[in-house]
Amino acid sequence: SFLPLGWPDTPHDGGFIESGLACTSGPNVGDTCTNSVDHCGAVGLCDCRNPDFIMCGFDVPICAVAHDTLNYRYGCIVFDDVGLIKYEGEYYAGTLILEVSENACGTFTFAMDSDPVYNFITSPPPEVRIHPDTESLVIEVECKPCISSDPPNCAIDARYPHEPDDRSARLGWNAVDFTFTPVPKGGIESIRCGDFSFRFVGGNAFDLNCTSVTAVDADTIHMELNRVIPLWRWTCIQYNPGQAGCNETCLMPFPADVNSDRILNGTDVLDLIDSFTGEALEMWQCDIDRDGQCLLSDLTAEIDLLTGVGAFQIWIPFKPHQPKACPTMP
Repeated sequence: SFLPLGWPDTPHDGGFIESGLACTSGPNVGDTCTNSVDHCGAVGLCDCRNPDFIMCGFDVPICAVAHDTLNYRYGCIVFDDVGLIKYEGEYYAGTLILEVSENACGTFTFAMDSDPVYNFITSPPPEVRIHPDTESLVIEVECKPCISSDPPNCAIDARYPHEPDDRSARLGWNAVDFTFTPVPKGGIESIRCGDFSFRFVGGNAFDLNCTSVTAVDADTIHMELNRVIPLWRWTCIQYNPGQAGCNETCLMPFPADVNSDRILNGTDVLDLIDSFTGEALEMWQCDIDRDGQCLLSDLTAEIDLLTGVGAFQIWIPFKPHQPKACPTMP
């Protein structure tokens, strides 16, 4: 008999075992029933009253386990002169092994076939069909969180990198808000700096890290950084317990890059002009002078950046190589 995986007291999970019991019917009545070799009548059947047999041991004419028809299955034919006998009870009828993929989450429902085309032996007509009462198998898989951020993933900060008259007075992103979907199991208050890691793409590593995390509301935290995010490279902040593919935000300051194409040229000036009468840009794209508004004065600030007025370097043409594309672009 090929017992289900994990069935009690089997020497090999899912393997053949020998019961040592005697056959109760067939041409070999009284012989030892060796389940891996048929000694008990019909090919593929062993009618020994072994309590290890699923649904076997009933006082009925035939109660058999098939080990040659379906490779990995159990069943029992129970009938008398008037037809099928329904035996009440719960039985371990096999082992269903589900492998959960890394990014699986949520509720999964597996509907069972309550009216199969074939019976368990698939005998030719007239067949005995078994139509058990079935219910769906419902499995809940805990979802690892995805994160969204403010500023958002792949945002490029085109604003002043420092004060106009003091290159050492750095300006820029030194904090990020993260929203979690769903909220981690321990709640938003359980999130700590140690849950995040930093990497840099398109430039050397940088001394940047999280200094504090505070809850903003039920699903959002505010992260403070030890310094402003560096220029010309992507700073990527990853939530380590999160769901792969949506657990990282990458940000880059690239002054004067209004249209976020990572190229500094006259198109940035034209796109800024168009934003005043057409589709508005985000604040980090159009508020070049960092006064909290996108106004015509930002056009002057953009030209000052590109041409190197005051303490600004000359940003056009940009001397280093073109920054790489956002590494987490959807």
